[in-house]
Amino acid sequence: MSSLAYSLTIFRVRFLRTLVLFSLILFTFGTLLSCRPEIRGADDSSPAADTGTGGGSGGSGSTTTTSVTWSFVDGGGSGGINKDHARYAQNVQLTSFNSKLYSTWQENNTSNISQTRVAVYNSNDSSPSWAFVDVNGSNGLNKDTSRVANTPQITVFNSKLYATWSEANAGGVTQIRAAVYNGNDAGPSWAFIDGNGADGINKDTARSASKPQLTSFNSKLYATWVESNAGAVTQIRVAVYNGNDGGPTWTFVDGNGANGINKSAASNATTPQLISFNSNLYAIWAENVTAQIRVAVYNGNDGAPTWTFVDGGGTAGINKDPTQSASNPQTTVFNSKLYASWQELGAGRQQIRVAVYNGNDSAPSWSLIDGNAATGLNKDTTNHASNPKIAAIGSELFATWSELDSLSAGQI
Repeated sequence: MSSLAYSLTIFRVRFLRTLVLFSLILFTFGTLLSCRPEIRGADDSSPAADTGTGGGSGGSGSTTTTSVTWSFVDGGGSGGINKDHARYAQNVQLTSFNSKLYSTWQENNTSNISQTRVAVYNSNDSSPSWAFVDVNGSNGLNKDTSRVANTPQITVFNSKLYATWSEANAGGVTQIRAAVYNGNDAGPSWAFIDGNGADGINKDTARSASKPQLTSFNSKLYATWVESNAGAVTQIRVAVYNGNDGGPTWTFVDGNGANGINKSAASNATTPQLISFNSNLYAIWAENVTAQIRVAVYNGNDGAPTWTFVDGGGTAGINKDPTQSASNPQTTVFNSKLYASWQELGAGRQQIRVAVYNGNDSAPSWSLIDGNAATGLNKDTTNHASNPKIAAIGSELFATWSELDSLSAGQI
């Protein structure tokens, strides 16, 4: 072979090697580009947008780099969905009804008297708006708009939307009010189902009541609230609605006496919640003598009602430490189990506690799933935490609460 032919052969070989190497580089680079972490918006429907566990403590172990965003659907300005942006509003709640999102809250009117407000969302995230369905005046749903209303709550029962709240009567005694919505957002109206008089559904209308909550159970609507007895000790009251909006009545299923379902009628009780679980109705609340978290189950017999404690039944409840005060209990159902959360003093600070029920009303027990130590779920156990809420979404249980930081500012 001539030196020229040999040189050309060597050139071709080297050229082909270079071409192959360059092709491999391009292929590898292209593969890396196609596999790079993407920034996805919250409206991305691909699975990757829903798997961002963040790899934090308690996560699934996988880490997905995502960026989830929240878009304001309240106007996005300095004001929210208040009727009057210059007035104070609080105690907000959201509920789904008729495939629409409704919100209720209390808001001061021009006379600085808090009113019960209700609004419905137009479901258009690109052009959001809220329409008031509480008659849309300067006042809300109050029976007497000159009287203060507090802690409203809405719930769905029998394909209708019901509201409850506490409101002072002419004598300044707070009454439990209840009303039903006509379901017509274009021509909204509410009918009182609490007697429609000066007083509400209190056991004793001469005694103040507060913190009402409605729950649907066994095709019936139940209400619970806190009400003082003759000794000025707050009792947990429970009543059932007859379901007849035209002729409404409420029947007490808490013994119908001067006292309610407290473990000790001599101890103040507060923040009750009802929840349906495993075909039974349960109540949870906080009760003093060092505030204990109490839990009881209803026998379901409105004609001969009884409540059985499923928290041990003794002087202590389900607290981690019965010598320490606990408050603000809340429950939810997840994976066919009943979970409870609350705040409790531990290691000198309010800790977030979470426990699961064994589901056996005959031999009840609760197991802490928060580490079962002196401290709970707090991000920083040396700082106070409060007002926990738990919710089940898909196959996961989420908890949220307010916790102080090093500057004593409350963080969510």
